[in-house]
Amino acid sequence: MQFLHPNILYGLLAVIIPILIHFLNFQKYKNIYFTQTELITDLRQETRRQSTLRHWIILFLRMLVIAMLVLAFAGPFLPKEEKTVSGQKFISVYVDNSFSMQAEKGEGNLLNEARNKAVALAEAFEPSTKYQLLTNEMKGKQQRWMTQEQLMTEIEEINFTPQFRTLSEIIKRQHQLFATSDVRSGQIYLISDFQEVSNDLEDDLFDSTLQYYYMPVEAYQTSNAWIDSIWFASPAILANQTAELNVRLKKTGEMKSVPLKLFVNEKQRFALNVEFDGQIEKTVTVNINIRKTGLHACRIELSDNSIAFDNVFYFTFNIPESLNVLVIHDKEKQNRYLKAFFQNDTLVTAKFNTLKTIDYQSFSNYTAIILDGMKDIPSGLSLALNDFVKKGKSLIIFPDLQTNITSYNNFLSEFDKIQIERKRERKRRIQSVNWDSDFFEGLFLSKPQNPDYPVVFKDLKLNRDITSDAEILITQSDGSPFLMRSRADKGLLYIFSVSCSSESSNFVSHALFSTLYKMVFDGIQTERLYYIPGKNELYVNASIDIQSDEMPILKNPTDDSEIIPQIIQQKRGLSFIADKQIIRSGIRHLIVNNEIADMLAYNYDGRESDTKISNVEEDNPGFVNILDDSPDKIAAKVKKQQTGKQLWQWFLIAALLFLLIEVILLRIWKL
Repeated sequence: MQFLHPNILYGLLAVIIPILIHFLNFQKYKNIYFTQTELITDLRQETRRQSTLRHWIILFLRMLVIAMLVLAFAGPFLPKEEKTVSGQKFISVYVDNSFSMQAEKGEGNLLNEARNKAVALAEAFEPSTKYQLLTNEMKGKQQRWMTQEQLMTEIEEINFTPQFRTLSEIIKRQHQLFATSDVRSGQIYLISDFQEVSNDLEDDLFDSTLQYYYMPVEAYQTSNAWIDSIWFASPAILANQTAELNVRLKKTGEMKSVPLKLFVNEKQRFALNVEFDGQIEKTVTVNINIRKTGLHACRIELSDNSIAFDNVFYFTFNIPESLNVLVIHDKEKQNRYLKAFFQNDTLVTAKFNTLKTIDYQSFSNYTAIILDGMKDIPSGLSLALNDFVKKGKSLIIFPDLQTNITSYNNFLSEFDKIQIERKRERKRRIQSVNWDSDFFEGLFLSKPQNPDYPVVFKDLKLNRDITSDAEILITQSDGSPFLMRSRADKGLLYIFSVSCSSESSNFVSHALFSTLYKMVFDGIQTERLYYIPGKNELYVNASIDIQSDEMPILKNPTDDSEIIPQIIQQKRGLSFIADKQIIRSGIRHLIVNNEIADMLAYNYDGRESDTKISNVEEDNPGFVNILDDSPDKIAAKVKKQQTGKQLWQWFLIAALLFLLIEVILLRIWKL
């Protein structure tokens, strides 16, 4: 047994007081003489013996009462079984300041309660204790130890942040400070509402030299609906054409439906009521038609009368005025079929160049490149085309029938091991089209019945390795590929077995020749519709070139606030990361050279919208302590947990018991 206040034990000297009173209470007796004294003498001796014994019992009881009271005020306790380390204490405190802590409780929100608990926790330790305060921002200044006074100041400055963190991320960050500071023992406190989506702790993550405590702030289980994600069915969004917008919604609780509204450039385009039909997830498709080209800022609003931060979802998209296609050919004359295909098109602009006149640096300006009748693919062109495809563009190959097979195969080896075997001159017909491929989805109004497929006169036999993922889109009657597609990173390669000429096949005059449009559209480098702050997402736009002295700016049009993003590179376009600096959702204008070059949308992390709360009494490793008390009781509870089992109340009860026995005996014995 140990004592919280051992100095009070000097009070045990007070037991001398009843002893002194007992021995200083001298009582004089008078002698009374009788004729017959023998019986009286025996009675007197027996009475003195009983009286002396009774006085010693009363004296002992009084001494016990004083001793028990002194011991109770000294704070006796049984120390914890764990081995305690004497000296300075190190305490790491995490305060969850994510948006879920906006939930109202009593006269304030959950974050107010979390701050109060953090203050009460700090007051429970000695002034020499060192503290770390960690929040979801994980700022660099939070990786240091601070005094109690500094901790109080930092707690007052905690505010909400859109950044979402799992508990494993928090624990790892807390461990870092203990490791870098060479602190061998300490305590970690987690103050949070403990949402299910964030509670991902596993036993192997914990350090046996540290003590862990959950300090939950009780949140009401509430229903909530939010937009999880959106996407367009087609990568190409064109003016005056219908685009399918898919919206995926999720919900928690008993919510049955939620109203949605879509705004494009501040104008409402549709409104509908989404019925969940008992499901927790629902995807709705909306058709929209945009007449104007250029940048468009959009938002979707929902109304669920619960958590408000996730009721608006922002996104942007760009409708190009035209698509640029580069046709590279060997011959002096332009291919008349390709020229006729593009010449009257107002959307697609085709540029024809020979190998001698092309500029590799200009490839980023094109959506697709068509190799028309090239006999060789030089190494310089091969490298440039590889880079072009990997950036998300389309490469379309019509080989020359007299092609250098070795040169082509060296190039094609990077694309799912497609190979050219030999030249063939036997007539055959196209037998089948892979209508189940996503390539043909929406390309024709209906699947043709008994189609009259093109005829092949001369071609190059294509083949692929058995492990290849290359897809055969069109097949000839002998089973050999007519058109193949290969994916490389974000881009696509299409290769025909025929040349783009009537000598090779009648494909150039067939309706299937229109599939060339789909190949060009697949090369549209669709920018991201939205970004999530805190996810370190990279913005890349190859069409924006900046000079070394130019500084792109992200501007908030609602309050004119500006952010200078962290530029990653300036070669071949603009790349930067800015989501760490974004603290609010909304639209941002990318300003380059005092003009709006692009628009970016930022939305809060959807994981935060899932309001389901963990049962920390069950969903936690067994050696984690639960400290679930109001702020005004935390200090006493922490002191109790630090010292072990408190015994003062038992000593107080013992003092009262001895005092009660004394009173009863005094009444019985009439002393």
